[in-house]
Amino acid sequence: MLRTSVDFAVVGVIIGEYLGASAGLGCLIAQAEGNFDAVGVFAGIIILAIFVLIINRTRDIAEARLIQWSPHSTESRAT
Repeated sequence: MLRTSVDFAVVGVIIGEYLGASAGLGCLIAQAEGNFDAVGVFAGIIILAIFVLIINRTRDIAEARLIQWSPHSTESRAT
């Protein structure tokens, strides 16, 4: 649940910036779109994707360190 919530929260913030902010990544994408700057739009989207990947990796590391009781998928299971 936390895995998808973090991703949707970040995308929601960017959409909020896109719709009504005067600064931020969403505003950068909106300005590039208004100027028909496809490179700027794709650069903003790629930055957003990289940011979400970094947040996911950080969350995975924190989850692995803080939740020791969670079973790992790499462990062999007895049948």
